[in-house]
Amino acid sequence: MKTPLPCIGQLTATYGFDSILFMAMIHEIRGKVKRHHYEYSKHAVDQSIIWDISVAELEDAVSSPYTSLTLSCGSTFGSEGET
Repeated sequence: MKTPLPCIGQLTATYGFDSILFMAMIHEIRGKVKRHHYEYSKHAVDQSIIWDISVAELEDAVSSPYTSLTLSCGSTFGSEGET
């Protein structure tokens, strides 16, 4: 099994998540997106309109191997005015 990325280690240590479980959850989410078994929350719809993010862009981002690194390091696009 691959060693979790350093940022995932920081996230799991900070919030008490098990890194293997965290990676399994990311894998499960990617599978659901690939099968189109997901739905948008109202907030997600609002944000996708504000940031002009298409469904295809979302699906591409989730399927990217770098997604878990971005999420775990807290550098999400547009959070708190940052890009």
